[in-house]
Amino acid sequence: MRLLKSHSTNAYFNLTSEKYFMDNYKEPVFILYIHTPSIIIGKNQNALEEINYEFVRENNIRVARRLSGGGAVFHDEGNLNFSFITKKEEGNIELQFKKFTKPIIDFLNSLGANASFSGRNDIVIDEKKCSGNAQAYQKDIMLHHGTLLFDSDMQSLAKSLKPNQFKIQSKGIESVRSRVTNIRPHLNKDFTIEQFRDALIDFIKLNYTDHYDKGFIKDEINTIEKMIQDKYGTWDYVFGKSPTYQFKNINKFKGGIVECQFDVKKGKIENMHIYGDFFGMKDIDELNNLLNGTKHEEDALRKKLDHINDYINNVSVDEFISLLF
Repeated sequence: MRLLKSHSTNAYFNLTSEKYFMDNYKEPVFILYIHTPSIIIGKNQNALEEINYEFVRENNIRVARRLSGGGAVFHDEGNLNFSFITKKEEGNIELQFKKFTKPIIDFLNSLGANASFSGRNDIVIDEKKCSGNAQAYQKDIMLHHGTLLFDSDMQSLAKSLKPNQFKIQSKGIESVRSRVTNIRPHLNKDFTIEQFRDALIDFIKLNYTDHYDKGFIKDEINTIEKMIQDKYGTWDYVFGKSPTYQFKNINKFKGGIVECQFDVKKGKIENMHIYGDFFGMKDIDELNNLLNGTKHEEDALRKKLDHINDYINNVSVDEFISLLF
């Protein structure tokens, strides 16, 4: 088994590397990686439904979509992530989850934590979640990956994964929030996250006698970067791939009350309706029609709002944009 400590803290790179190794499978691979603040959504989820858009934008939190199902998770420099990529084996999904979480659970218990498997796909310590796990399959290759909340910023975790449920009615799959805990306080000795990662690698080596350390080579990095540029780091993949959803929002500004209702299909706005007690020189249906077909993405919308005051007097572009997310 090839052991990899990723050189990158970019969620797009590490999640895309999983796809690369599935596409180019030669041998089992075990990858460990740490991300700068990011939200990772499941392959079937609506990105906007999972995030607090304003908080994520203001704090430059990256949003990425992974290959596997399940719910949204928050990653930061206090979170260690692991991936097994290997041949698919016989047995149901529940057995597969238990198999690949077992070495992680045994590792945590060896350090004094009271860790166990829980529910469909979680590792818990004293009944609080410290690790969420998910799987993806591609022909006869499987990916099992999971989080390890070592010393994450719980306040940022809570704020970034707290969308306004009033705004969105989605046909996607929502995350189920659980009580969570960091691992670090439960251990019998103190570690930095890098020391914790290296200790896990040493523990994995005890479970897999046929292993070797090998970092990413240049050709792999170049191919992965191109995959990010072409697909896996794009707005179309992360946000445009979201299931169809309905969006509504209302607020009162200096120019009056403004309400927006619209559908989003394949990432683009349809059936835009703007209501309110505002004044404007031009018919609001012109603005509705102008915005229809636009990506539900801030930069794309801003390009169409240069003359917002022709339709809604005394409401700024920033104020109107705030209604759309």
